[in-house]
Amino acid sequence: MNGLTTRTLLVAIGLATSALAMPQEKPNPGKFSGMVFLDFYSVGTHNDATVKGKDGFWARRVYLTYDKKLSEKLSAQIRLEAKDPGDFSTSQTLEPFIKDAWVRYNGNGHKFTIGLIPTPTAGLAEERLGYRPIERTPLDMYKIGSTRDKGLSVQGPIDRDGKFDYSVMVGDGSGTKSSKGDTRAYYGRVGYKVAPEVSLDLYADSFRKEAGVDWRTVKGEIFYQGKIATAGIMYASQKRMKPGSPDLGLNVFSIYGEYKASEKVRPFLRYDTVSNALPDADKIEYLKLSKDGKPTFFLVGVRFKVDDNIEIVPNFETVTYRSVGGGPTPGRDTFFRVTFSVKF
Repeated sequence: MNGLTTRTLLVAIGLATSALAMPQEKPNPGKFSGMVFLDFYSVGTHNDATVKGKDGFWARRVYLTYDKKLSEKLSAQIRLEAKDPGDFSTSQTLEPFIKDAWVRYNGNGHKFTIGLIPTPTAGLAEERLGYRPIERTPLDMYKIGSTRDKGLSVQGPIDRDGKFDYSVMVGDGSGTKSSKGDTRAYYGRVGYKVAPEVSLDLYADSFRKEAGVDWRTVKGEIFYQGKIATAGIMYASQKRMKPGSPDLGLNVFSIYGEYKASEKVRPFLRYDTVSNALPDADKIEYLKLSKDGKPTFFLVGVRFKVDDNIEIVPNFETVTYRSVGGGPTPGRDTFFRVTFSVKF
């Protein structure tokens, strides 16, 4: 081995040794998190005689989420969801499916997200009112809007003070299912922070569905987030247009209130009314409402906080109906539940 080769080898060994001795950048393995909503339920009266008197346990939602920071401005998320069918008749094992799968770029406070992503339909109400472990928000529950879609969204502040913010999204209208290429959806919302505890939100969407069907929705919400109480009022109106059929209008009013009696006890209530019968009411999971009457929904319960990650929530839901076109009025639906909410 000549002198040049020897010196080169010694320099390479020295550089490698120095590199190993230097502090190494910490790996970024990402973060796993999860959530489980488990119910014990008992059905009292029900519009469907085959459902009346049933009781049991079901896993209403199971989430497993992986978040990864790819760089200073790039992040990604994959979320799996599994749930019981909730139709009071199907027996099957929990089958997970992909709920979220997206990549996000965050630049100057504006977030650009692409993939299978949350829509602006219900996420803000879920975040500010915080009752998602107990029940879905009205547009989601009554199958008036979709909480997920595949597409591109942009959101961020409008003014320097951060009082106004916006979200816009273009999706293929297929939700978590595969697209056939003949649907499209457009979403938009604008928010305004009136005061530290009070905020307003305006939302609209337009769905082009199969066979020339169009759904158009507008919604307004007011949120109050105080130290001892949380409240929200929502009004939404949807117009469904189908070639060869009369237009269907659906108006939904909802009010929710929660009182912080102590650090661990929070009673709550919710009241909804819908202006017309819901065509897919019998497909609403865990309720199976009647599609032959105009529903009025009432929810009351108490949240008991066991620790930062566990809640036990006894609650009672009832649905009454108003007749449609002078026809027979469906019977009342009543449900008693004890919900166990766990996050990790």
